[in-house]
Amino acid sequence: FYYVLSGTTAVSILDENKTTGSVNLRNVGYLKRGTAFGELALLHGTRRTATVSCKDAVELIAVDKEDFVQMNQLDSDEEKEHIKYCRTLPILQDWPVNLLNETSGVCNFHFFKKLTVMAKSNHDTPFIYIVKSGHVRVLTKVTKIRQKQAQGCRVRS
Repeated sequence: FYYVLSGTTAVSILDENKTTGSVNLRNVGYLKRGTAFGELALLHGTRRTATVSCKDAVELIAVDKEDFVQMNQLDSDEEKEHIKYCRTLPILQDWPVNLLNETSGVCNFHFFKKLTVMAKSNHDTPFIYIVKSGHVRVLTKVTKIRQKQAQGCRVRS
């Protein structure tokens, strides 16, 4: 996990051209002072999803996994504030919110800076986003698909 103290970094991802099969590095954004990266790989135990490179002189704080877990109290028995908030949401009233406490990294709090794209499409992310404060603009409307009732869960329309 890295926290940017000064300077600017470029964030790039690999894009595959479906027609030619060629792979290109595509710039998807910049990180400046006060931003961080690398938390998703730590939280979910996955490989990194982007390359971050320096655009100019950059100072970083590097935090290893053990310290990151301790800083975020991921192993704490105390229920996290964002999970307590989920318990207050009517849409989750019939959902087993208590399971969020049982698996580390399943429910996370994240701060997004203004104008940050949270997900390009519902196919790009396995996450459900719950916005506690601020404003969100939905750029693509998705159609609601009703799935069969899962065992032990009620499906709400």
